[in-house]
Amino acid sequence: MNENISELNLLNQALASDYIIIFTLNLHNGLIRIKKMDSHQNAASMDLPEQIPFDPFIRQYAESFVVPEYRDQMLNVINVAHLRNRVDAGEYIIKVRFKSFPNSKGEENFEASVLPVNMSDHYQMVVGVKCVDSIVAYEEKEKQLLKMARDAANAANEAKTRFLFNMSHDIRTPMNAIMGYTELISQHIDDREKVQDYLQKIKSSSSFLLGLINNVLEVARIDSGKMELEEMPCRISTIAEEIGSVDKEQLRAAGLSIKFESDIKHDGIFCDSLKLKEILLNLLSNAKKYTPAGGSITISVKELPGETPDCIILHAEVADTGIGMSKEFLPTLFEEFSRERNYTESKVEGTGLGMHIVKKLVDLMGGTISVASELGKGKRFTLEIPHRIAPMSLFEKVVVADQEVLNFSGKRILLAEDNALNAEIAIEVLTNAGFLVDHAEDGVQCVQKYNMAPAGYYDIILMDVQMPIMNGYKATHAIRHLNDAAKTSIPILALTANAFAENKREALEAGMNGHLAKPINVPELLSTLAQFLK
Repeated sequence: MNENISELNLLNQALASDYIIIFTLNLHNGLIRIKKMDSHQNAASMDLPEQIPFDPFIRQYAESFVVPEYRDQMLNVINVAHLRNRVDAGEYIIKVRFKSFPNSKGEENFEASVLPVNMSDHYQMVVGVKCVDSIVAYEEKEKQLLKMARDAANAANEAKTRFLFNMSHDIRTPMNAIMGYTELISQHIDDREKVQDYLQKIKSSSSFLLGLINNVLEVARIDSGKMELEEMPCRISTIAEEIGSVDKEQLRAAGLSIKFESDIKHDGIFCDSLKLKEILLNLLSNAKKYTPAGGSITISVKELPGETPDCIILHAEVADTGIGMSKEFLPTLFEEFSRERNYTESKVEGTGLGMHIVKKLVDLMGGTISVASELGKGKRFTLEIPHRIAPMSLFEKVVVADQEVLNFSGKRILLAEDNALNAEIAIEVLTNAGFLVDHAEDGVQCVQKYNMAPAGYYDIILMDVQMPIMNGYKATHAIRHLNDAAKTSIPILALTANAFAENKREALEAGMNGHLAKPINVPELLSTLAQFLK
């Protein structure tokens, strides 16, 4: 009686669930009794009696309706002998999935579950079949997502390996020159002409290495989403003039001619001029590198209508008559470290990051860039970036009287710098310019030295940012909040390797008056100091 109740309870639960086929199975005699058969299922067409042998039924069902690649797997599990062995081994819940030809509902994926209905006689079992299309679809989606994640991880690892390989090569090349020429200088210290030549080559290699580091850092900032646009009123004609003047002498020395064409109605726009100039300078630099002597470069700028009356699209083209690029290389041009030939092969110096940065900056500004080229026939970059029109009233000229060059003799400067080598270089540069220099090795020393000196003793402070004990921001904050009001307004300039726009903003927010980036650019340093020591 209890056995019948247990069987009935289990069958009722199964009937109330999502099983579409249910039958009992007696492993003693291998017979089944059909308890439920959904009319939409393929098995419903078999016209089965109430009680039938299990193995022939399953074989006929598999051969008629199960997709061939699933038949053996299903038949190897769902047969009387195998089920007996599993039950005898203490395994009472047995499942197998299979795929059938679509039924009238379009269902294809099914799961058969076999479990006992009488705990005192495990050979008395119930078999239920349910559709698992939704589960299979979900699992397939998860597999796809997992594969995509795995592929992305593999691609990232490959990119990392390629990045490190290229970085190793591109850093070691100028470093080899710097170290090699430094050694040659020590061997020819008395030969002024050779030393001057070696120093110029060290300077050139140092500039290339600094450019590489800046490019890598800029790519990292763009990819991390930290770079922002700083749109200000600017004039297209001024940007074009500045672009043309930057490389004019180098272009002339390289035997190249450059031509500018312009068709602009609205000269004033709101724009991040530094980033726009960086884009154009990178394109111009690329044209210069790959155009032999006697060739020409053309930069044309014109205005196209914007989407709204207060906007224009700046259309710029940079074309050259250089060596061009193959059609196979063009799709990879804007990828990181993308070079059709490396420096060693082509003798053309470059990091392979310039065009990648250009593409990232153009995307950041909401524009588009394309390139057309053939080997031996030069190339043409086409750039389109939308800008808001700026009223010309924002560009009223302010006449500034010429100022005499300040003499720094007798001016006292407090230098906060924790790195001994950087301090030695800065002290030498400042002393040669006429400054009297006091040195503080960290922020605490800087504040103490300044606070102990009488008001007006120091004319200006050069403040490193990353220092032990107290950083430059905290030291500046402390100086701005001294009890002696006469000491709180001294000009403080950041002199730091934190060289990005957000670092400049952080310096100003901390109470500094300006920002200078390392490595020290001597003319820029002295010019900036002069502005604050008028």
